Amino acid sequence: YAGGTTPTRVNTVDFLTIATLGDSEDFGDLPDTNTSTQAPCSNTTRGIFAGGYPYTDRICFFTFASKSDSTDFGNLTQSRASANGVGDGIRGVFVGGYTGSNQTTMDYITVAQTGDAKDFGDLTAVTNSGLTANSTTRGLIAGINNGTNRIDFITIRSTGNAADFGDLTVARSSGTVGPLCNATRGVMAGGYSGGDLNVIDYVTIATQGSSIDFGDLAVIGVSQCGAASSPTRGVIMGGIGGSPRAATNTSQKIEILSTGNSVDFGDVITARNAGGGISNGHGGLG
Repeated sequence: YAGGTTPTRVNTVDFLTIATLGDSEDFGDLPDTNTSTQAPCSNTTRGIFAGGYPYTDRICFFTFASKSDSTDFGNLTQSRASANGVGDGIRGVFVGGYTGSNQTTMDYITVAQTGDAKDFGDLTAVTNSGLTANSTTRGLIAGINNGTNRIDFITIRSTGNAADFGDLTVARSSGTVGPLCNATRGVMAGGYSGGDLNVIDYVTIATQGSSIDFGDLAVIGVSQCGAASSPTRGVIMGGIGGSPRAATNTSQKIEILSTGNSVDFGDVITARNAGGGISNGHGGLG
């Protein structure tokens, strides 16, 4: 769980073992504190974060097995914050974002090879802070056109513009940053629509159609939260919510193949929102 705002921006990176409940631990640092609202992707060995605020085109990476600071990877095609990411373990795609105005931009990298991103295509409408999920073939981006219920999809290994997938149960943006999914099911949790939401819904990634109610964020309703997942479990980390509204250090979990409300997982090191999450076991990795 990397970066975020406390409300000052931080370069903190935490890690946790998804199968084991408990508090997160220190992993290392991002290059600087201009590290909120960045986009993640990964393979089984490497986690990558791109962009951020103030607007940057920087891409950096970590090696999951080695607790250490980030290393430079390359540059995005466009400096931006509030993008999100999808990937299939071979390719990572950074979707949408904000540069003073919302963007349709999608660009991609080969995760195992450092270098600059290349143009992928465009979303169906300008979007920042979309919620994402991915399988080994397909990436989903929800909340298209900011705060709507629209879901786009792309075929990750190709290039081209996104197409309509279906609709969320509740229109929103600014939910989970990082893919919350296994290879079959994508889960969209939290978000903002006039207030911080406790909504969780899910889709079957291979089948176009509208999402279905999964349950609620029962620990705290949040927006701008990080997400990471294994083939069986999703963890929603930090975010902003509660009363009075503030950044939280709470992590909460769901079991992806079931439905139901979230339960407490543990705490992140620093209460913050607008960080990004990634794992070496999400749905794009099989």
